[in-house]
Amino acid sequence: AERKVAFHTQPIWKRAATVAAGPLFNFLLTIAVFSVLFSVYGRPVLDPMVAQVSAGSPAEKAGILPGDRFVKVDGSKVETFADVQRMVQGRAGDAITFTMLRDGKEVTVTATPEPMEQQDALGNKVKVAVIGVLNSTELGQPRVITYNPVGAVGAAIEETGHVIQRTGQFLQRFVAGREDKCQLGGPIKIAKMSGQAAKLGFEWLVQLVAFLSVGIGILNLLPIPPLDGGHLLFYGVEAVSRRPVSERALAIAYRAGLRLVL
Repeated sequence: AERKVAFHTQPIWKRAATVAAGPLFNFLLTIAVFSVLFSVYGRPVLDPMVAQVSAGSPAEKAGILPGDRFVKVDGSKVETFADVQRMVQGRAGDAITFTMLRDGKEVTVTATPEPMEQQDALGNKVKVAVIGVLNSTELGQPRVITYNPVGAVGAAIEETGHVIQRTGQFLQRFVAGREDKCQLGGPIKIAKMSGQAAKLGFEWLVQLVAFLSVGIGILNLLPIPPLDGGHLLFYGVEAVSRRPVSERALAIAYRAGLRLVL
């Protein structure tokens, strides 16, 4: 009777759905957090304008001028200055094509972002890619976008997608040796950041929860045993071969995967 309800005797799809539920709810939690934040606080934005170009910067070398407006980044349309920052900050060393609006005409330039060490709002030193442009209140026209509950959910889903994309981009570059390992942190760093966020206010603390939830969800989906992604990988092998992976192979994979994670 117990074997009928035991996890390891269930069909592959049931086991896979159970394992995938954890990461899925990590993403759902992030969407819920962003939905509440956008509903209560709205979202502050700036128009994607160039008020100043730093001397000797990639932007100056590319020919970007004060007064230009970003229209597209690598073919993707941008509506706010934050959109430009999001598409640039994780791509140090990559040549990026920018479409600028200048005197009513579109101009296409190519710039390669350079890494720069900055201090974030939580006091952490982080390396982000920049092209060397600044915005201003005069040109950027700062404003706060407000949302109704339905609109807040839609914006939250979009923002969660951006976070997932940035995190995946970082992991790809990290594996390729193009990111600083000091950008990673464990439980001690998380505890320190949580304290710093709490001092800045409830909004910052809740945002940190959202980012951590996405990070945990993505990490758990990596195809490495004993993470959830590793289980899903074995279920995929079992579905194709129509037989479970041997216990010896599982044991070897789990030991190797645990060392890799640590």
